[in-house]
Amino acid sequence: MSNSARHWQDPVNLILGILSLISPWVLSYSTVGRATDNAVLLGILIGIFAIAAMVNLRAWKEWVNVILGAWLFISPWALGFAGAAAAAAWSAWVLGAIVFILALWELGSDRSIGGWWSHAPTQ
Repeated sequence: MSNSARHWQDPVNLILGILSLISPWVLSYSTVGRATDNAVLLGILIGIFAIAAMVNLRAWKEWVNVILGAWLFISPWALGFAGAAAAAAWSAWVLGAIVFILALWELGSDRSIGGWWSHAPTQ
């Protein structure tokens, strides 16, 4: 199986990073400082590590996106904008959960970087 077909999660995480980056303006919460800063910074970082994994797959790059996805998910509570900016909070929860799940999925399904639930032989 080709590398791009096996690792479709990284391009999707890149798209999710871009969505996080632009979400303050698309969802009209750019005036909420912490939420905007968080979405922009996390969007850039998720995108960088998704690109890095597409160029040269390593488990640690996927683990970084697991952590970034988890932070994005909990950030509305941790940074205190869960009640103040519903659009920002929902964006963080949805995008964070998907990034987290996709990075774990790749870690769990590719034996070359872990693959704890894959029974396919390594190539």
